[in-house]
Order: sequence, then C-alpha cells, then structure tokens
Amino acid sequence: MDTPRVYDILCSIGELIDKLSIENIKCYDANQKVIAERKQLSPRAESIASWEWQARRSGEQRVALRDEINRRINEAIKRGSITVSKEARTYDLEEIS
Repeated sequence: MDTPRVYDILCSIGELIDKLSIENIKCYDANQKVIAERKQLSPRAESIASWEWQARRSGEQRVALRDEINRRINEAIKRGSITVSKEARTYDLEEIS
C-alpha cells in the first residue's frame, strides 16, 4: 500500500515550500539592498556585487526547489491518482465527485 509513501511525499513538499519561502525572502532582501545602495551618491561596488551574488545564489536555489517540488507533486499524483487502486489512494472518489 502506497498511502504512507504519498503522505511522506506531501509532507516533504511542505518542507520544500518552507525552504522556498525563505529563499524568496533572501532574494528579495538582497535585491532591495542593491536598489538602496545604487540610490546612494557614492554606491559601494563591492557591497552591490556581494548582494547581487546573494540574490543570484538564492535565485538558483529557488529554481532547484521549484523543480523538486514539481517532481514530488508529480510523484504524489502518480501514486494517488484515480487510476491507482483504491487501497493506495489518499481520498475517496465519492468525496471529490
């Protein structure tokens, strides 16, 4: 029976969404710092480069997390879809009709 596995996949998706939220905040914060620094009369190129690097790292992490979330959602759908046996589903067809 795959029901516990589907539940584990769904829980892991929640954890990844939490991580994605954190990376979104990091990226936003770094970009806001870059914007604020560029508005200064004498912007510090070193600081801007550092914050841009942070934003880029967070952006790359966000892409990787979104890909993994989508992969796990696809796996959960495969394991819990209507075509799967009743024992492996995490819902009843009557509930969604």
